[in-house]
Amino acid sequence: MKKLLFLLFVGCIAQAHQIEMLKVAELNPTEAYAPQVFHQGHLWLGKLDYSSGKNKYHLEVRTGDGERVVNSHPVRHSLEHLYVFDESHILATGKSYTEAGWVTYYSLACLNKGQIQLETHALPSQFMVQEFAGGPERLFFNETGDRSVVQLDASGAQLLPLLISGPGAMNVIGNSLFVLERRSFKLGDEDIVKVDLQTMKAKRVFNDERAGIVSMLPLKGRETLAATEVLGQRILFIDTRDNRLEEVIPLKGTHPRTLVQWGNCLVVGSEAPLRITVIDINHPKNRPVAQFDLEKYSSDLPSIRSLSVNPETASLFLRSTGFVDESPSAKNSVYRFSHSSWLPACDDHSGNTLSRRNQKTK
Repeated sequence: MKKLLFLLFVGCIAQAHQIEMLKVAELNPTEAYAPQVFHQGHLWLGKLDYSSGKNKYHLEVRTGDGERVVNSHPVRHSLEHLYVFDESHILATGKSYTEAGWVTYYSLACLNKGQIQLETHALPSQFMVQEFAGGPERLFFNETGDRSVVQLDASGAQLLPLLISGPGAMNVIGNSLFVLERRSFKLGDEDIVKVDLQTMKAKRVFNDERAGIVSMLPLKGRETLAATEVLGQRILFIDTRDNRLEEVIPLKGTHPRTLVQWGNCLVVGSEAPLRITVIDINHPKNRPVAQFDLEKYSSDLPSIRSLSVNPETASLFLRSTGFVDESPSAKNSVYRFSHSSWLPACDDHSGNTLSRRNQKTK
């Protein structure tokens, strides 16, 4: 009975207001990555250009609404992931093929007077990294081949004394590094490892098979790590102090893949069908606030692999990726999603000014 009432509730919300979706960028239909981040009032995108028959990558900065390109800059390596690095910089990871073989890189970029300033650093050739966590003092990169994590600091790059199978996404929370562990090449064999960065002792959260954990997000204002379990169709909330599963929110009928936080809400991007779910993280049961069906946009947005938010307007940016070959007209895109019905439950009244600005204009 409760499940039926919930489905009726979110259905009414989704139908009571018009969903505002606008395509802001069209992407190469064969792009394999989904590099995207919102930082300092701008949307940053990594883009692949294959018009010359060779892979060329550009870092693109757009206005806060995503509609206008401020500037673009070529990058010498592929653009796989984008992260917030510090107050002014973002960090990009990627690789390129050289005479010595494959080399992985990280690049730091900032926007200065409308110009992109970029500096690229090659990692030692013995390392092949993809994901990043940390900040200016200590940079951490996953090293799948060595089943460990590379730490980069003032003394150089070194492999940490860890054994983590297929390390993936990472997050630094306090003095701990949380690492997604993938024990095979198929979904459904994951764990999350908590590493004490002082003692280098590792402790696993689950110690058993999971159902396709693909992304993690530390929640601001709470000592909690949220994770998507795509095959299990649910969101996991992990207590980072006790390193235990605290709560599970089922999202039956869709496959959650990516997460972003706005105020007091966790926003989840799901696939098959495309869906946005908004969860109130301050409610004792982390109750869903709203859910929106976006399946009718699937020809231009076949998946949701990146999800970013403009904290001033609460506009969401949804990015697809992967090979699109089912229809000649199908493509990958970036869409802006705007919907105000869920904002009152999410505004934390501390850093988000949207509700106050709207009150002044009424």
